[in-house]
Amino acid sequence: MAKKVRKTNSKPIKNKKGTVKNPYTVEELEQLLENGQWTGGYVEEIAYAEGEGDSLDGDGDGYYGNDDEPNWEWEVDDFLYTDETEPKFSGSTYAKDNKKDCAYRCISNYIPINSIAVSDLYGEWLVNCKKQSRSKANNKIKKGMANGDKEDFLNYVLPKFNKNVTFVNEYHAVRDILFNAMNNNTVLNMVATIKIDNNYHDVICTGVNPDNTINYYDPQDPSNHTIFAIGQVGRLYEINSNY
Repeated sequence: MAKKVRKTNSKPIKNKKGTVKNPYTVEELEQLLENGQWTGGYVEEIAYAEGEGDSLDGDGDGYYGNDDEPNWEWEVDDFLYTDETEPKFSGSTYAKDNKKDCAYRCISNYIPINSIAVSDLYGEWLVNCKKQSRSKANNKIKKGMANGDKEDFLNYVLPKFNKNVTFVNEYHAVRDILFNAMNNNTVLNMVATIKIDNNYHDVICTGVNPDNTINYYDPQDPSNHTIFAIGQVGRLYEINSNY
């Protein structure tokens, strides 16, 4: 069992709600990340660092209770509909209307189905592979795709589209990719999960500016020009073709 990590006696930091958080040291953060125990908090010289269990729209629950091989037969054609007014799950419409669909829209940018179909596909995956009731899956869809589900979901469905995904979840690995892109003026094409206060938002990161801010395209709101710093990026994932 990993040694319990102590809190430091450093000067407290207040979050935007005025709550005092006594920060961890960077060394403590690295130990917790290595042991898979980091759940989020304030870190010296970094400010807030998101937890490994945090997820889009504040919903941290993933469904991992079923270890059996899923017996679900489906085809891409089942989700190639263009009429977004009659989704398979009402939660898909709710997510779209209430701006909870950023992950669905980002994923749709890489595969030939629209964002409503992506959220429907997520719901069917929850029902058929994670053995959730349709009502529970529908409520899950409404909140946006949980980060705890993204990797399993994409690894399962993308091969049908001749695609694969690479996730970068570890804090320092994310920073390395972004700083390397900034230093080398590299063009990126990765989905970035951005922490905004207590919520999360997925955008497509296209590069990094010299001032430590990211260039991005926001499929949910193409007119979005909010400045996001490297330090706000919690996860990166890259969807590529198998060819």
